[in-house]
Amino acid sequence: MVSTEIAQEKQGKHPPERPTRPYGYVVTATSRVAQRALGVDRPVFEELTAADFRPEHQPIDVRFTAPVVQTGLAFVLDRPLAGPNVTMVDVVRAVDHVLLAAEVGESQESEASRRVVVLGTRPSSVDGIDLRLAGCLLHRDGELVETGAGGMMLGSPLNALVWLANEAFADGLTLAAGQVVLVCSMTRSATLPAGAAAVVSVPGLGSVTAVLGA
Repeated sequence: MVSTEIAQEKQGKHPPERPTRPYGYVVTATSRVAQRALGVDRPVFEELTAADFRPEHQPIDVRFTAPVVQTGLAFVLDRPLAGPNVTMVDVVRAVDHVLLAAEVGESQESEASRRVVVLGTRPSSVDGIDLRLAGCLLHRDGELVETGAGGMMLGSPLNALVWLANEAFADGLTLAAGQVVLVCSMTRSATLPAGAAAVVSVPGLGSVTAVLGA
């Protein structure tokens, strides 16, 4: 397996200088409900940088206007994915491992666009895991607030990687080995007040905790 060093760099270690290559991408609006809320009819992707990541359990030091938390899966690539015509087979071959993720950002009603990603520390192979059926629980300060499954994201979160690789190619981009692709969200988003802790858990993949600074 590819070392999780790259993912760990994003969670607090000083990263090597890569001025022209993003650390990865995030794919959102992966369900019809999310697309309707955003007024779009397809997924949306954005670049992720080192500054977007924070360590697990440590208070997030970013001030949000209307913070919410989303549940996600972060796929670490060990080979490039270059369109056009990327298939599911290509994606499965390219993914080294998957990590649970929590994304804290602004609510859809807010005009701000801040984002912080917290990655879990338990890398898992996608082999033998049906991510469509992976059930997700979202707890806030110990209370269960949302449930969902991987199948809520384009039928399978791996379909989001197929879409991204081909869409990125159309924009002149190639997904590179070592990059992280975050796919959101397995559940509906939930508000996250200052000082609150959100725990995302999926059987077989462990859990990840994001704490918003007071």
